[in-house]
Amino acid sequence: ENSFTRGCNRMLNWSSRNQRSYQRIDDEYEDESQRASACGPILPIVTTGRNMLFGAGPNNSEASPLISGTSTPGDGYQSPPSSHAMRSSLNDETGRHTPPAMSSSTRPSAQRWDHIENLDRFFTLVYEYHQGGGFLTIAVKKLFNLVQFVFVVTFSTFFLQCIDYEVLFANKNMTTTGEKITGKRSFDDAIVANCASHLHPLVVFSIFVATIFWILRVVKTTYYLLELHEIQLFYRSALVIKDAQLSNLKWHDVVQRICEVQKHLHLKVDRDNITPFDLYNRILRFKNYLVALVNTRVLPPVFNVPFIGPVPYLPNGLKSNLRRILFFGSTSPWAGPYLKDEYKDLDNLELLTRQMEKDVAMYGLLNLIFFPLTFLYQILYSFFTLSELIKRRRDALGMRRYSNYGRYRLRHFNELDHELTTRLNRSHYHANAYLNQFTSALTEIFAKNIAFIAGAVAGVLAVLSAWDEDVLQVEHVLTVISVCGVIMVVCHGMMSDENLVWQPEALMTHIASELHYVPTEWRGQAHTEQVRREFEQLFQLKWMFFLQELSSPILTPFILLFWIRPNCRELVRFFHDNTVRVDGLGDVCSYALMDVARHGDVKWNGSTSHPTAAPAQDGKTELSILHFASNNPDWKCPPATEQFLKRFRSRLERDLNATLQPSEMKDERNLLLDSMHSIMPPIRAAPYRNVIGDRCYPSAVAPDSIVGGLLPTLYQTNPQGADSLTHSLQQSGIDLDSAGADMRIKTLFLREMHEESLRRSSAAVPSYGASVAGIHAQSVFGVPQLSQMEESVLPESDVRSRLLLRPNLPGTSEEEPEERSGQDEEEERRRREEDDDDDSPPQFMNV
Repeated sequence: ENSFTRGCNRMLNWSSRNQRSYQRIDDEYEDESQRASACGPILPIVTTGRNMLFGAGPNNSEASPLISGTSTPGDGYQSPPSSHAMRSSLNDETGRHTPPAMSSSTRPSAQRWDHIENLDRFFTLVYEYHQGGGFLTIAVKKLFNLVQFVFVVTFSTFFLQCIDYEVLFANKNMTTTGEKITGKRSFDDAIVANCASHLHPLVVFSIFVATIFWILRVVKTTYYLLELHEIQLFYRSALVIKDAQLSNLKWHDVVQRICEVQKHLHLKVDRDNITPFDLYNRILRFKNYLVALVNTRVLPPVFNVPFIGPVPYLPNGLKSNLRRILFFGSTSPWAGPYLKDEYKDLDNLELLTRQMEKDVAMYGLLNLIFFPLTFLYQILYSFFTLSELIKRRRDALGMRRYSNYGRYRLRHFNELDHELTTRLNRSHYHANAYLNQFTSALTEIFAKNIAFIAGAVAGVLAVLSAWDEDVLQVEHVLTVISVCGVIMVVCHGMMSDENLVWQPEALMTHIASELHYVPTEWRGQAHTEQVRREFEQLFQLKWMFFLQELSSPILTPFILLFWIRPNCRELVRFFHDNTVRVDGLGDVCSYALMDVARHGDVKWNGSTSHPTAAPAQDGKTELSILHFASNNPDWKCPPATEQFLKRFRSRLERDLNATLQPSEMKDERNLLLDSMHSIMPPIRAAPYRNVIGDRCYPSAVAPDSIVGGLLPTLYQTNPQGADSLTHSLQQSGIDLDSAGADMRIKTLFLREMHEESLRRSSAAVPSYGASVAGIHAQSVFGVPQLSQMEESVLPESDVRSRLLLRPNLPGTSEEEPEERSGQDEEEERRRREEDDDDDSPPQFMNV
């Protein structure tokens, strides 16, 4: 009896623990309408185990400090050990890890949230709960996802197997039951009676697989909602936030409350405090790796398409497979928040490479086996999605979206989904305007004439149908009208706007200020076809996106077998070289630490010492630092990163204070003004004058204040100058939405610093920010600095049209420049005489 009681107790304990455990982060797609990816419906059936849960055994429990030693923010991480004992594969297969559990719901509320074992999953759910709008909203959405899948399967089966199209198209004059049709034909006449007994065997098999998948999806959704119920209790009891408040509460406010309640709730048992940096790294642990893999060009696959060139290929189906192989699968390199020990020993490189090759081959073969089902489902789902989209917007296929590759290429380290989406949405207008600049005159001529003919045919048939509805009974009349309408929509998409102004360089500068990551090689080349094609890889047409999704079930198996599999050695080496263990966090991507000393680029940060590891490309480390510091001003960064921020702030303050007296900088460029002018159309060549207020004093505020917000600091030191700068930014097209506008200014300023660093390197000038003689100051994308323009460049009518950075102060004229003294005129004359008369005038676009 005692043994029976103990057995029951063990069973109850295991059941309670299993109900509270947290599953692995589910594959998410930035485009919510494409959740049903090509390989998503099938692979969960055959790839079980740790796809749903990961363990929290003695070696990866977060109940104790992860490593001993210092916990200083700047020095709390170290490189992976050079040698580890090889883990037995038998142990990995026997399930030695127990499912991680949250505190039991029967515990007092004061202790309910003590010691959350799986903090990655917990904070991810907290974030998803906030972004999803609360429990009810998420539950309804998940429910309709299940209903939608059932609808797609039943609706498709009905129209494939239960309709006699010979009767429906009036090719037969008898119903499906053999009765003669008299009078008007109805839809019921074409429905096959008892069609369930006449289903094709392949259809029956497809329905069987779909049913199994749907049942698993129901179980998974139920489990997810139970998790969210726990998160709802956490919001209500610990954070004191109701669901109705979420829509008016920023994520930053939720983070601040979590940091406050950590002191008495002890979500992390080994620390008394928790920081936003901890939350970001736990939520984005694996996404940071994907961002780094794309930044270092390890992923995605790139194909050379004839007549087009290199094309990156990363549809949702392939992305889902890669995430399972690298992070979430039972044979992935990860065990909870830790990289498996064998991946930290370089001696195991060959063995681990062969093991990953076998895993990739298995996934490739599974995708190949289930290809017919995934391809069929992808076709049906895409058709229904497109039908709804085209009905809502006729130009839906001509719309654009950022591709999966573009989202990872443009994403900062430690940037959450909503932050990335907001930034991409702000750039959408200028990105569309830039690509609309490129039209073919020959194609436009054909499009106009074809649209004219199609419109004439559709118009005449529409008028006749309105005059007498019997015209619609004529065979194919509605078909002709519909086809002509589609032709007109397609042709209008090939025509340029009659009010188009050709300004690709200015538009690309606006795009760069929002996207932040634009190759340096695009400078001054935004008008070329090469740059347009490269940018279209980031900002693709909707029909191209659907085409990639449709091709994913066909191409994904072969990409896994013949592209990913041969590159497994590079993937294994990447995990070994770029993983560090952080006190209180576990193993994270070294790029995500945003340490200039490790992955910084001296051409972007102005440091005199080279990084200890491979630098991130496109200045991603430095731009990620500015972005994270703008959103989290209290971030305690590594020492080298702090030095970079101080250098950045120092140069920013110097250029800001020099706007009143440009002569103080002598021959140096004012990079702040260059940054502002790069997004302002150059419309004047009068004598150079830049004024921000009457005076500009050196800032006496904290060193991180300008890093945290340029405009707030300027308002503290010089309100009039800040008003003038704000007015000029609004005229230049910058929407002053606090962090967005502030980051745009910092991005352009850092890019100007990078450009000057390149000039200094080519001219062999040692000091950071030193003068570069004989080189015309250019903006980021080739628009010349206003101070370099001569009056002869622009017509007389434009001399008084220049946009000045100055306020409307008493005694200051916005229309007429001040008279210069005789000494100023003599200096101007001497400067012009010293100029090389053989130099061609600077090229620019008068907008």
